[in-house]
Amino acid sequence: MVGKFGNNGMKVVLSALVVFLFALLAFAESSALSLSDFGTGVLKIDFGKGEWVPFTDKDNGGTSKMALSFVEGKKSKKALNVAYELGKDYEYRYVTLKLAFKEAVDISKYKSISFWIKGSGSSIRFSVCAADVKDYDYHGYPIAATSGEWKEVRLPFTSLIQEGWGAKKDLDLSKTVVIQFQTASKADGEKGNFAVDKVELSTEKVSDPNSARVLTDVLNLSDFAKQGLNLIDLSAKWMSRDDSLDGGTSQSKMSFGNGQTKGEKTLRLDYELASGFKDRYAMVGVSFAIPIDLSKYRTLSFWMRGSGNKIRVYIGTKDVEDFDYHNYLITATSGKWKQYKLSFAELTQEGWGKSVVFDPEKISTIQFKTASKAVGEKGWFEIDKVTLTK
Repeated sequence: MVGKFGNNGMKVVLSALVVFLFALLAFAESSALSLSDFGTGVLKIDFGKGEWVPFTDKDNGGTSKMALSFVEGKKSKKALNVAYELGKDYEYRYVTLKLAFKEAVDISKYKSISFWIKGSGSSIRFSVCAADVKDYDYHGYPIAATSGEWKEVRLPFTSLIQEGWGAKKDLDLSKTVVIQFQTASKADGEKGNFAVDKVELSTEKVSDPNSARVLTDVLNLSDFAKQGLNLIDLSAKWMSRDDSLDGGTSQSKMSFGNGQTKGEKTLRLDYELASGFKDRYAMVGVSFAIPIDLSKYRTLSFWMRGSGNKIRVYIGTKDVEDFDYHNYLITATSGKWKQYKLSFAELTQEGWGKSVVFDPEKISTIQFKTASKAVGEKGWFEIDKVTLTK
């Protein structure tokens, strides 16, 4: 080779090879971006001048507490640990581990994010916060912090969705201001911990973790005693809502009651309807982070009791965008427990929205909502043993 090309020729070949190797290395580096440097005990990163910081419900009048520390990592020498205790003075109590950027960063070139996590078993909501979401209904994904064992989580950004109580927005990754892990439980006094390691962005496309979900023949949606409001395996959670979010003045309070079976819990809603919004309401419901295929089931079964008022039971699907969900009207709740079995075939829309065929492959929410519009109406209802069956 030297005789044919000479030393200059060999230098050209070697130079080209070096350029190629550097280009290959640069490509490999650009395909992934580390967002944590916990192994060196540092909370700051160069990208976007980001910093991992604690944040609690203090600004909302809450008293939740959290403390950061380093523990032995899974992929790094150290991982970042959060020890917390939820307070009692704010209904939506929380603690949050935030990666806050000094200014909005553009991560739209990346397709997914991965991290390792472990914890005390409580559900954690991972979120990407974009600057154009002003009402805090950020795009996220609920995950289980497995007890004592590290678990790798790989999420495509397409799997992140809003919880649904705020203004609907598309996720704009070019305006990312915060990436965060937040406690999903709302149980006052709850103590727990979770640790994260090797948080990394990637250009690699990964599958949605829900795509591998296996559903049982009887699906329990109300394991309140063990999981609280979180349905960890279904990436879903129970929540309450009233028309105060729509300019009304109705009030409601969600709480747990004693179940019909010893050791179990029920979900109760106390409410008072008020003026300010003509379609006044209060409700509890379970929302799925990603619309779920429940087509293997045919019946929604539950036990209910209440103060005698009308309740509508809704099953919402992704295709219904105007909230005219398919539903069933319970004309009067009884003070005694009564079981209801609603066939999907019985569900109809109320008719004020666009007519849509009910699609059980795209279920996004199941709701129990006051049907009365009477100003000043006070009432309560309680649900137990909510299941789906074939």
